[in-house]
Amino acid sequence: EVASRCPPSHGETESSGKFARLRREIERVTRERAQLEGEHSLEISLIKKSKDCEIAKLQKELDEARAQLKAQVEKVDVATRTLAEVESAKDALNNELEKTREGMDMLDA
Repeated sequence: EVASRCPPSHGETESSGKFARLRREIERVTRERAQLEGEHSLEISLIKKSKDCEIAKLQKELDEARAQLKAQVEKVDVATRTLAEVESAKDALNNELEKTREGMDMLDA
């Protein structure tokens, strides 16, 4: 009873002041942490968006390169077929020429 009626001693006042400062410091650190976590989350989302954009850009470039490669392969295939046809025609003409020579040689003989 006597202790409850007596004003707090200097040590008790100093102690409660320290606790109040600690509470304020904890609140400040908690706010700062929440702010930093929010900023970090925003940075992560921006990086992810940037990465997704870069991936989309690279995918587009890859698709274009594949289309160009396909077109070039088709051109090579056409050139290969044309060359085969020309060689076949050349062989046929050489055979025809040889027959003509043989025929002329027979006529000369």
